Amino acid sequence: MPLVHAIPGLQRFEERPRSRPTWMAARRTYYRVAELDFADQQAVDAAFGSDEGKATAADYQQIAPPGSRMFVQTVDE
Repeated sequence: MPLVHAIPGLQRFEERPRSRPTWMAARRTYYRVAELDFADQQAVDAAFGSDEGKATAADYQQIAPPGSRMFVQTVDE
């Protein structure tokens, strides 16, 4: 978490809880979800090109279980 909060350009960070209702357990394909919001794609590129972003990505590779996935979604509001 401290690494994520140090990423430049990060506008919002939200982590979803680990526990899910039992009825969802068989259908879920994820364990934990973290949402990181940036102003635009250029901000994302700059953020993960920074030392802080690279450190966060390296940490993810160390702590995420095998088969973990990272998604990027563009949202127009």
